[in-house]
Order: sequence, then C-alpha cells, then structure tokens
Amino acid sequence: MLKNPSAKILASILILFIIYLFLNFIYLKNNSFKDFINSYPKIQKTVFATPALLDLEKKTYLLSQKKEIIKASYLERKIDKTQFLNFNEIKYPLNSYVYTGKIMKAVAFIEFYKKNLFVVSGIGEVSYVPVEDIVEFQNKILNVSSNIKDIIKDESFYDYENRINKLSQFNSISDILIHNDFIYLSFNRLVKDNCYTKSILRAEINFEYLEFKDFFFNKLECIETNNDKSKFNGHQSGGRMIVINKDSNYNSFNSSSDKILFTVGDYRSNRSKEVPLAQDENSIFGKTLLIDVENKEYKIFTKGHRNPQGLYYDKKDNIIISTEHGPYGGDEINILYDGKNYGWPISSYGENYPGLKNKKVKDFYFKKNHADFGFEEPIIAFTKSIGISEIIKVPNNFHSKWKNSYLATSLNGHVILRLSLNKKFNKLQSVEIINIGERIRDIKFYNNKIYTILENTGSLGVFTISETK
Repeated sequence: MLKNPSAKILASILILFIIYLFLNFIYLKNNSFKDFINSYPKIQKTVFATPALLDLEKKTYLLSQKKEIIKASYLERKIDKTQFLNFNEIKYPLNSYVYTGKIMKAVAFIEFYKKNLFVVSGIGEVSYVPVEDIVEFQNKILNVSSNIKDIIKDESFYDYENRINKLSQFNSISDILIHNDFIYLSFNRLVKDNCYTKSILRAEINFEYLEFKDFFFNKLECIETNNDKSKFNGHQSGGRMIVINKDSNYNSFNSSSDKILFTVGDYRSNRSKEVPLAQDENSIFGKTLLIDVENKEYKIFTKGHRNPQGLYYDKKDNIIISTEHGPYGGDEINILYDGKNYGWPISSYGENYPGLKNKKVKDFYFKKNHADFGFEEPIIAFTKSIGISEIIKVPNNFHSKWKNSYLATSLNGHVILRLSLNKKFNKLQSVEIINIGERIRDIKFYNNKIYTILENTGSLGVFTISETK
C-alpha cells in the first residue's frame, strides 16, 4: 500500500491517463459509443476534442471518395456566414468596372426612392430599377441622363483604368443621398491645378434627365497633390452624407430647415502642416460639417477625423454613429456629439504606415489614449484595419435575434460586422463577423432585405434571412 502522498498522486494521475486512453480507443473504434458521445456536445467537446478532430481527416477522405455518408459531429459542422440565422445571397452584375487593386475607384453607391433602387457608379453614371423588377436587374435597369460632365470636367474622374494619371484612382463619387425629391452626390473636386477639395452636387429627381448644380463647394480651400504619398492621398477624404431633420436636437443652427451632415477627410494632410488641418478650426478638412439644405450655410459639427467612411443617424435612440479609417491599424467606430474632438492625428490606436516616412516631415507618434488628452474615445478601435465602410441599423421588425443591432461593412476585411452597443452607447457589447468574401462599399435595408455593393465582382448583392436555422 502506498504511504507516500506524492506517490498516491502520481498513481492517481497514471490511472486517469490510462482510463482516458482507454475511453478514446473505444470512442474511435466503437460506432455506437461514438454516436452516444456525439449526441452530448458538451461531453464530446470537453473529453474527446482531440480524437474527434483527428477523426475528421478520415471522414473527409471517405466523403471525398463518396464511399460513406457520415453526419458531421458538433465540432465538425461548418459555420454559416452568420451563426444565428440562415443567410442567403444573390448577386446581380452591374455591368461596370470592378475593384482589382489597380482599379481602385469606388464601384457604386445605392439609395431607395419611391419603390425604386437608384445606383450611381463611381464615375457618376446614374441608373435606377423598380424594386419589383430587381430579379430581372440587368434587363430592367434604366439609365438617367445628366449634365454631370458639364460640371465635373476633370478627365481623371472618368478614367477608371488610371490611363491619364495616378490621381484617377481616387477621383470618383464618394456617396449618394436622396432627400425631399433631391439627389445629392459627393466627390473629390479639382479646384485648380493639382488642388482638390470635397464637394456636393444636387439635382431635383427626374427619371429622364438630372440637372445637377453645385450644392456645397468651398472654393477657398483645397489640398495640393504631391508625388509623396505621405503628404497627399485622395482616398483619405470621407464624403458620407446623412440627413439631420430640422426638429432634431443635433440641428444646432437655423431650426427652420433640415441639414446634411457631411464627412470630410484630411487627405493625409496631417504630415504636411505644422498645425494638422483636422485640428484647425478654420479648415473644413478632417471634420464633419452640418450644412443647411436651404441657404447652404454650414458649421463644423465635429473635428479630429482622418477618413470617416460610414455615417448613420439613429433617430429612435438619438445617436449619430460614424466609422472611420485609421492609419496602419486603428479603424474606429465613434458616437458623434456636436462640438467634440476625436483626436486625429494626435491620438490613434494605429501606427504610421511603413515606407512612407519623409526626413523633411516630422512623423506623428500617436498617443494611445484619447480621453487623457481631451478627446472622445472610440467605441472600438480595430488595431488590424478592416477598411471599415458604411454603417446602418437593423430594423426592429427584421428578426428578433438581430434586434438593436448595427451592420458595418468593410472593404479589405471582406466582412459585414453585426454590432450591439450597451444602453449608454459608449461600449461595444458584441460583434458577429459575417464573411462575405469581397469588398462591400455600400449597404441599405429595404423590405426586409439587405442590399449591398460588392466591388470585387462589381455586383449588387441582395441578402435575405430565413426564419429558422
């Protein structure tokens, strides 16, 4: 009999190990016992994880040889694009260019208007299709003529193959908004030779012809292009638009008319100015602007932004939520409040891009905190960038499992993120990653369907979700 406590413990461990090996041997060799264990996922996951995964190779081989049909166990089941609901996808080709890495223009943006889906390509081509005819998208889509070429005369805007110059890749439409029978388009505008700003055109909707006119155009300020990418990048320019109704508490001037909240990036100008434009009260760059739809007056709503690529006004919960591209890492989701500063380029959870250092320009070394320096903290920062893009809220009647959720798209991440926030809207509660497999530029809800612009295939993606899983 063992009297030494250490020997007793060693003997107990040895016995348990022998039992473990014996049970695993039975598990692998005895199908009835295996079926019993697989019917209790918690037991199988805890005790038999290793053998089950090893056995998967054998099952995969047998299935590939079509010699045996085997039901996948708990650990072996394929996870769908969304874990909680069935997620079905149909793609409708847009008959446009696609994103290739060399072709880098935005492919298109979408908006709904009176039971029609409007599609505006990155080079300003406007078309629409009745929602009831989307199943015959390519045959039913109709083009709308416009005077856009009379206003945007920069040839690089229409060049999607970069044949004219390197600036062609970022000269494109940046967003589309429809409000009160008007369609608004934002874009990078050439003000003078080699000098760009962010601008908005507007036209009263006509299904035959659109007569665009300047809506927002600050002629007094533009950013000069430069051969050094560390000083200028037109992709870093924002351009998202949402409506702030005249009765909203965010409408902080001229309460008799609606406003448009407009994001303007800094074009990477943070490296070319002693005082970064995003922090300069006299500059529109690196800001969100509140613009009056009637008299076109504007004010700076928030500052300290790099490249806001998503914007949504949740009227029910009375919050404005924004997504923003960080530098090398550091994409953010923020809640916007009038007059607040979001820290760029002083604070960021990202880093400087490798290879873009210039000895003549002092590098910014970002502070890894916002609140300590008087800035607003993001709800979340993605320290591996996903190229976050548009964000929308899931309608309450969409599905009970997705109530109080937001969907944020990504470009280089190729995913849709389903997000939920706490009741104070200052903390992220959960994130579900839904793999799509290509760049998602834009997203909208309509009649319990999700509509997206998918850039790698140049298509309209329509997603539906079944009631049961």
